[in-house]
Amino acid sequence: MLLTSYQTVFEIGPMSFSWGALLGPLILPAGGVFLYRISKEGTSGRAASILMSMLGVLVFLGSAWSLFPEYYEAHRAYVKGESSIVEGQVENFRPMPKLGRSIESFSVKSIHFSYDPLSDTPCFHNAPPHRGPIREESAVRVYYNQSCIQRLDILR
Repeated sequence: MLLTSYQTVFEIGPMSFSWGALLGPLILPAGGVFLYRISKEGTSGRAASILMSMLGVLVFLGSAWSLFPEYYEAHRAYVKGESSIVEGQVENFRPMPKLGRSIESFSVKSIHFSYDPLSDTPCFHNAPPHRGPIREESAVRVYYNQSCIQRLDILR
């Protein structure tokens, strides 16, 4: 009897959320507060610091507005069990080229998956490029919903 042992290398959840894309814009308000504190009262530096802080907050809110709905829907579908599952060997793996940006793709039992390794999606996207877990002929189990890979297990 052959025992198969899969290791989960990706599962959609709080760690798959694009925290960097969301929290990155908060550098502007932090810089604005710093600039405000070192500027003399009544100078243009104070006005610039206030504008910088307001811009950072607006960019943060815009990022949250665009990132949360995608994450919420993808995570909700996974938690509710709205996943299809395919298990088999990775075929036709097309990694991102060493230079330039491109879509990566692979198939498992004729089910095709593709993704941008540099995207801010909460779904699997093989980051970091060129060092991700997907390899040609790896044995995998993929949980997916539409184009979102919700979980990826690899045979060890």
